[in-house]
Amino acid sequence: MKDFRGQLMVWCNAGVPSGRSWARPLETGLMLMLAAFFTNAETITLRPVADTSMHEIAPTFNMGGHTHVASGTTQKRTKSRGFFRFDLEGQIPPNATISSVSLVLTVTGTPPGGGAPSTFGLHRVSKEWGEGAKSGNTGSPAGTGEATWTARMSPSTPWSAPGGAPPEDFVGNASASAMVSNVGKYTFGPSTELLADVEFWRGNGGSNFGWILMSQAEGIQMTARKFGSRESGDSAASLVIDFTAPAVVEPPSISEQPQSQTVSAGSLVTLRVVAAGAEPLTYQWRFNGVDIPGAIGATFSLNNVQPVAAGNYTVVVGNVVGSLMSADAALVVQTVPLEPPRIDRIEFDGEMLALVFTAPPSTRITVEFTEVLGNGVWMSLTTTDPGLDSVPVRITDSISAGKQRFYRLRIAE
Repeated sequence: MKDFRGQLMVWCNAGVPSGRSWARPLETGLMLMLAAFFTNAETITLRPVADTSMHEIAPTFNMGGHTHVASGTTQKRTKSRGFFRFDLEGQIPPNATISSVSLVLTVTGTPPGGGAPSTFGLHRVSKEWGEGAKSGNTGSPAGTGEATWTARMSPSTPWSAPGGAPPEDFVGNASASAMVSNVGKYTFGPSTELLADVEFWRGNGGSNFGWILMSQAEGIQMTARKFGSRESGDSAASLVIDFTAPAVVEPPSISEQPQSQTVSAGSLVTLRVVAAGAEPLTYQWRFNGVDIPGAIGATFSLNNVQPVAAGNYTVVVGNVVGSLMSADAALVVQTVPLEPPRIDRIEFDGEMLALVFTAPPSTRITVEFTEVLGNGVWMSLTTTDPGLDSVPVRITDSISAGKQRFYRLRIAE
């Protein structure tokens, strides 16, 4: 991803004459773009942590350990209602935005002949209930703290009315509903009400009592259905939650600091930093606390360094999360008087003359000659490369025998 800072243009026409538009850099627009870029869309599917049924025909029985949850009205006009609760603790990042919630239930059994189809609704429960562990088509006598038709926690904590009633025990309006008929899977939602329930529980975990499942036509016979419980394996209910969460964006960090250096005047100096973090990373080198124009890479070089360049160098490393300044790197530039260069030896083979000398560190040497000593006229033969530090230099000159020339070495500007 490129660094868009200072380049993002947002087009507007509010307050602008018709037919015209204008653009300007907008930092907040950049932040919105980056926020959209650094997000992850995720889906989690949860199984119930508790589910059970209560039966009008067996008002003191519990069936929290059975392989199905019953709900609807039987052929004998007795009613059943089911409960489902899901644990949201730690499942959704606290800074995530929930976009969709749905509940999938599986019908595993119907009345003889298929029964009567009806719409079933999920209502958010307002009071605590005990799942229990009894089994059987209508359950078994409830133990202490187990839900029954008459008590949400048997035997001493009753519902506001047998089977529970709104608004004391559950919300009157369904959070989601679905038409249920034959054996198979049924999806409740997604709906804004289911999403609101999950958001409420997300912020109030102590009030998460799940949903009660009820036929919306309890006055009609043969609407009763068996829904897979959490003991039924693959037929268990599943709560599907879609959300988006900001991705983990690493702030800048420095693993290798710029190093202090002591060099001689005229040297090449390179400062380097090794950094990590979310890309793109930006760099800005500073000299004694002041930005150096154009010094925006992971390395910064100074050619032919002079005493005026001595001081403290730092680099600011940044990304979309923030910025970090490096430790100081102190540059010391030493000035050592240079000895005047001199010719070590002269070689001549009758046609080619060679001058041999050693160049002082980081200096350029100009080789000059004259044919008349004392006339002040010196001509340049060549100038050496400063990279030849401490290496014997051999400069040749084509000159015929019997002809004289005088040579000198001069430190080049």
